[in-house]
Amino acid sequence: MLRAFFTGAPGSWATSPKLNGTAPVNVSFKYPPAEVVAGTHDTALRTFFTEAPTNRAVWWTFFHEPEDNIADGEFTAAQYIAAWQHIWTITHEPAVFKSNVKATLVLMDWSLDPASGRNWLDYYPGDAYVDVLSWDIYQFKDNNASVVDNETMAEHQLRRPSLATTLARGKQFAISELGYLDAADRAAFLTDVAHWARDNDTVFVAYYDYELNYDNRLHDTASQQAWKSAIDGSLFAGSVTATNNPAADVTSTSATLSCRVDPRNLSYRVTVASWPTAGGTGFYETAGVTVSDGPETVTSVRTGLTPNTSYTFRCKIYDANNVIVYKPTTVAFTTAP
Repeated sequence: MLRAFFTGAPGSWATSPKLNGTAPVNVSFKYPPAEVVAGTHDTALRTFFTEAPTNRAVWWTFFHEPEDNIADGEFTAAQYIAAWQHIWTITHEPAVFKSNVKATLVLMDWSLDPASGRNWLDYYPGDAYVDVLSWDIYQFKDNNASVVDNETMAEHQLRRPSLATTLARGKQFAISELGYLDAADRAAFLTDVAHWARDNDTVFVAYYDYELNYDNRLHDTASQQAWKSAIDGSLFAGSVTATNNPAADVTSTSATLSCRVDPRNLSYRVTVASWPTAGGTGFYETAGVTVSDGPETVTSVRTGLTPNTSYTFRCKIYDANNVIVYKPTTVAFTTAP
């Protein structure tokens, strides 16, 4: 995916080099919020969203990282939120709406740090107006002389819980900027981040390969290769894996059965099979769903079970030739009396 910045109005889908390619794009643009609310830019916005492509993901962002602008008095949080909601309303007009175009709020993960003194909800337009919560994530204790205290993404999330904050609002999680300064362990960091993001269903991650206040550029070969392997998928290559989860929502006659499947860049049909542990009749296997690219949880609800009875289940992985290629360890559960 590409990260496209515009300091004012967004560019043209037909002519802008930032937008006229084929890759999914997170595009941000800036207008004075008061002008947006007043309708000054309605025509331009309608044109931009009407002409947006339908064959790739588009994540739009109004004024990424608005926190400092608000703190500096350029506009108020209320004005920002009102402008966001105004733009969102335009994108949902029947003649404009496209299901692949998603409202993507981009905030600093610094705003989640208690040391910032901020409440991130001050910049939040509301659940109805946001599809994706994306964060600009920096400061992994990578800018001092020591490598020993450098954080992984999981450790960083303990201080600035952007993933947990996003999931608590029921939104998809993304990273619009990621930067890491310490070249000594940056390749390992990037590899770890790629696995972490994939395991946590991150919509996208954009590395900020740029020099601004700090130089995050990937000058070293090890970092370049680490990030390239994440982007081209070779980092995740290998045999399909799967793990059955414990049965959930078990009643006397039903249960939710699921497994976590990592297809390792390929495509498989995944079914959920279940049967009475003691044998006899009652074996059932779902038709299955296709899982491809990244990890996915496959879930099925089985009904018509017998009370106070032990059942066993597991998912089954089929390749393109309908051959079973993997079956994880079974899991047993007992229905309620």
